[in-house]
Amino acid sequence: MDSPVWLVFIAILFEFISIPLWLKVGDEVFNPRISNLGLLLYTCSPLSLLNVPITGQNHIWFAPFIAGAMLLLIRQQSFLCGATIGISILAVKFLTLIFMPPFTWASKNRWACAAGFFCVVTSGYGWYIFQGADITKLTSFHSQHGSSGNLPFLLGMVGLDFSIPHLRSAANLVGLATMSGLFLTAMWKKRVVTPYQALIFLPLLMIVVLIISKKSFASYLECALFPLCLIGATFSSSRERVLLTAIGGLAACEPSIWFRLLANQELATFWNRATATIASPTWAYFVVALLDVLLLSSYLYLAIRLWRLTAVDKFSE
Repeated sequence: MDSPVWLVFIAILFEFISIPLWLKVGDEVFNPRISNLGLLLYTCSPLSLLNVPITGQNHIWFAPFIAGAMLLLIRQQSFLCGATIGISILAVKFLTLIFMPPFTWASKNRWACAAGFFCVVTSGYGWYIFQGADITKLTSFHSQHGSSGNLPFLLGMVGLDFSIPHLRSAANLVGLATMSGLFLTAMWKKRVVTPYQALIFLPLLMIVVLIISKKSFASYLECALFPLCLIGATFSSSRERVLLTAIGGLAACEPSIWFRLLANQELATFWNRATATIASPTWAYFVVALLDVLLLSSYLYLAIRLWRLTAVDKFSE
């Protein structure tokens, strides 16, 4: 069980379970043609090829829970929908929480959805606390970690180092305000009241997190990749579908390039090489910065595209 092969096997298993669920979601929200095209986009994405059968990352572990919750939402089983999201938090990690607002607001019975979620989460964490576990340790452990491929990291090229605690806290507050503002606007404009709109919000919220969060590896896009591919299958332009695949390739390569060229260091070390643990050449900083500009521009394009789609209550060919 200590072999890395097991991690790959488990990732493949979770993906194997999730794909039929996502196809069923696609059939009910759209039609089988869109589902099949979405599956083609997903299987052709370099991100899914790297994250699951090669590196076995646990981002795919979310997929069966999110797909199952989406199917329950469509079938108006609100309590079970919320409970499924709650189980994903206990079984995988806390990141799934960002998907709870669209599921709740698009549910036929919002109170039942919220109740299902809180029943599972409070009972699960309550058991951990009863056993003497400190449930805050995992959050505090990751609170000061960082990654490339996001706006706080890119701002290091102008001298802002968001690994510094007070700047990191400020970035977290701005990120929370951005997420809250986006969703409150969606509620006000009634852009998250149908299962179709909720499906769009899964990749939309994930992309916003990838833009604004200091700890948001580009590989996190895998968490909402299949719904993004389903939405991409509805695009009328084949160029946009090719672009979607290219963004997956960019997201797959970016973390490795950051590691190879800068050894996981901040871009801000460009301005103070004395703080760098490994001396990287000047060109390496600019290559990583350019790559992140392209990645963030792609995220922004997708976010705007998805937001505009939420203005439509129902998909029509």
